Amino acid sequence: MPDNPLFESLKRAADDPAARPEFYRRLLTAEIFVIGHGDGSSEGRGTVPAGAHLSIEHWQNAEGESVIPFFTDLEALQRAIDEEKSYLGLPARSLFEMTAGTRLVLNPRSDYGKEFHPEEVRSLLENGSNHSPETRRTEADTDVLLGQPSEYPTAMVEALQRLLTGYPEVEAAYLCLMQQGGESPQQSLVVGLRGGNLERARLAAGSVIADTAPQGRAVDLIEISSDAQEGGLAGYLRDETTPFHERQQAARTRSDDAPRRPWWRRLFGGG
Repeated sequence: MPDNPLFESLKRAADDPAARPEFYRRLLTAEIFVIGHGDGSSEGRGTVPAGAHLSIEHWQNAEGESVIPFFTDLEALQRAIDEEKSYLGLPARSLFEMTAGTRLVLNPRSDYGKEFHPEEVRSLLENGSNHSPETRRTEADTDVLLGQPSEYPTAMVEALQRLLTGYPEVEAAYLCLMQQGGESPQQSLVVGLRGGNLERARLAAGSVIADTAPQGRAVDLIEISSDAQEGGLAGYLRDETTPFHERQQAARTRSDDAPRRPWWRRLFGGG
């Protein structure tokens, strides 16, 4: 495999959830390759002029659904086909925009690949992350119980530690378990980030949390300001818990190993 920054980023993301936000950023600015042709193009590589009409080849995945294959580099493309075909290079963002609503598969028949669902593509285009955060706001004062989880989310916390070392704007990160009262008590994990200008870090952390949170466990992500009220949720995290990450020094986590949900898989077979 040639030295290709996008492919190398894909490999890192396959092994480490903390590397996935960087992969998504790199993908959105990269040139990728598709099987197909444009106006007047012939067999082999073509370029895509503005306003051109494109014919892009569709495949079927294992479930019989129509998908569009695209590739990090020409070697991955050539390994996936059995005969000579025309291909085009174009920005990944342009492909996402022109194929909205269609499933896409990166590097089928390769050891490293990923399927992109339409809602995931839409989120990438809107905020640069595969995960669209949902904002929740309480309409009235709510009684909650706060503490530490008995089953510590080690995989999630360790992935966040690795991620946050690349975000110096995050001064510290905290974790707790929150249980809301009422007739049907609800539990969720809460991750708090303290620092300034946290939008970039918050989106990246949300993406990592979506991939590594314990199965079936809701996770809320909040920002902790320097003037967080004592006694509130943010104040509890800041004043009564030990941060699992501090700028320039990540706190140690428990050594028990938690299973990770699969994210990448070999696609289509062959090769």
